[in-house]
Amino acid sequence: MHIGNESYAAFLVEADYRQKRFVFSIQNRRIEVFVEDEKDQAIKALGLPVVKQKKVDVLKSPMPGMVLEVLTKPGQTVSKGEPLLILEAMKMENVLRAAGEGEVKEVLAEAGTAVDKNQVLIKFVE
Repeated sequence: MHIGNESYAAFLVEADYRQKRFVFSIQNRRIEVFVEDEKDQAIKALGLPVVKQKKVDVLKSPMPGMVLEVLTKPGQTVSKGEPLLILEAMKMENVLRAAGEGEVKEVLAEAGTAVDKNQVLIKFVE
């Protein structure tokens, strides 16, 4: 890292991607940084409350198909957009992702099994 003509070594000590909080060590000092993107700044500028990501209770199959791979397990905490399962339908692989954050309670799908549309594949802790 450069500040003016000075060079400093910065080490990432902690990273909380959900809260967008990062802690660095720079010259033996801990520096805490919160990152805001344009969306966060717009929400703040409008004076709107910051809404947490919605919790999900189940992941259902959006179409009939074959489960190729399960990418999660019970007890795992997942974030919005995280891949959970790969489903083959109409000769295409579809990555099913978490709609919100949550903890996996139960995985009902197994690789190599056929599933119907709207079949519950994964349950989350409520």
